Amino acid sequence: MEAPQQLLPAGSPLFQRTPLPRSRPPRRRLTEGEAGEIAYAFERLAEGQDGFVTPRQLKVALRAMGFPVRKSDVRGLLRDAGLDAAAPLDEASFTELCAAQLLSRGQDEELARAFGLFDISGGGRITAADLRAVARQLGVEVAPEELEDMVAEFDGDGDGGIDAAEFAAIMEPLDD
Repeated sequence: MEAPQQLLPAGSPLFQRTPLPRSRPPRRRLTEGEAGEIAYAFERLAEGQDGFVTPRQLKVALRAMGFPVRKSDVRGLLRDAGLDAAAPLDEASFTELCAAQLLSRGQDEELARAFGLFDISGGGRITAADLRAVARQLGVEVAPEELEDMVAEFDGDGDGGIDAAEFAAIMEPLDD
């Protein structure tokens, strides 16, 4: 005698489609430094203006952050965000717009920007003289020998400076 077949209910997990997990890279968040940069920019620009900045000041802030924006670019950003291109921005709107720009920049662009901050001479490599100029701008006193030692330590090809590839290797996060 055959055993009666049992039917599974239609709601059984056997008949449910399980969505495949999406392999999306995690969305990058602002670093502490980036968030601080935005907050500092707003604080300075909004001084004496009742906590608001103008679209022109937003353009100044974005340029200071390394974005070569024009007036028309800023108008487009404001329009895309649903904001009036002529109205002053509060801190939340300013922060959101600046953060979106920073987060849209890729790691390679960020490295190139950082490299450019140290390559004062624009020669495509960071020299001890460049580091001395950066230290002077920051008001930090460092002995010339220390700066030369720093360059020598990371100058893999021995050309007297740190090129973009050597700089990228320095900036690469260490594995824990």
